[in-house]
Amino acid sequence: MFIFFSTQLSNLMQTEKLFKLFSKIDIPIETVASTLSMSPSNVDPLTLIVIPASKLEPLRDRFRREADALYLEAKRSIVATTARIPSWMIVVMFLLGWNELIAVLSNPTYFIMLGLMGGGKMKKIVNFFFSFFSLLLILV
Repeated sequence: MFIFFSTQLSNLMQTEKLFKLFSKIDIPIETVASTLSMSPSNVDPLTLIVIPASKLEPLRDRFRREADALYLEAKRSIVATTARIPSWMIVVMFLLGWNELIAVLSNPTYFIMLGLMGGGKMKKIVNFFFSFFSLLLILV
């Protein structure tokens, strides 16, 4: 969440720089005059202002409002799409998959594959089942 917020702030600061950049044409008057084949005294510096200062602040405010609204909408959609598996579904899957679970635990090949795929987190569980079935085989 902090990453999104810091990214949003950096994007807002970059946009502020773009507002300053695009609000005025920052070219020397001599260059403009030579491009237009005019004398520098005939070029009005006010014509180089694209967005006047009176309209620049409302434009910034509108941008901030829209950016905040889009950010909140994106954040809400992330929260809305994060789904949790219902607990009753876990119980149903366990009940319907009971025979497959017993097949995996009773077949040494499947059991070893389960241990290899489980990796580090499943190590304790696999060791428990391995010792349990080893003890069961010794007792039988």
